[in-house]
Amino acid sequence: MADALAVYMGQEAAERIGRDGWRPEHFSLLLGASGGAKWLILAHLDRFLFGDYLQRSDQPLSTLGSSIGTWRHACLAMPNPLAAIDAMEQGYIYQRYARKPSAEEVSQVSSGILANILGEDGARHLVEHPRIRTHIVTARGRGPSASSATPLLAAGMGAAALSNGISRRLLQWHFQRVVFHSGAQPRPVLDLPGFATHYAPL
Repeated sequence: MADALAVYMGQEAAERIGRDGWRPEHFSLLLGASGGAKWLILAHLDRFLFGDYLQRSDQPLSTLGSSIGTWRHACLAMPNPLAAIDAMEQGYIYQRYARKPSAEEVSQVSSGILANILGEDGARHLVEHPRIRTHIVTARGRGPSASSATPLLAAGMGAAALSNGISRRLLQWHFQRVVFHSGAQPRPVLDLPGFATHYAPL
């Protein structure tokens, strides 16, 4: 039978955890990748990490994520992370759309889910959290990849896919990475390589 959870770590981390145990103050950065519905599985792990384990430390903790990973991190920055996770789970499972939804409808439904997660003061809690430093990774389209016209956007995305097949570095001609962050400055070690990154305070 396969293990329910596998943990991978480098030699230094293994030695430290082997010596000191799983202490939450050992962790200074939490990464959250995009991935859509698989977060429903991770939500159960999040309930332990966000509602208990990471709450045992008063050390600064930076979060870095994109897409659903960033939504998960927003729950951590709320006064009641478990209630925020529950709201996110309910909103995600029960979202409804027309048979062929427009981009505007998807944005409207997503905004409604986010509003339920954050509540009235959630945006302020996320931006002003005394310990959690939030970093949200986004991509700004360039040229045709920035168009709202479907044919141009499709052409831009196709060109970006071809460019990526040749070299990831060519993506800088199609996209600019934009990282929104809480605090006056982003965390120094989050100087992301690859292509031009613009940092914007929340």
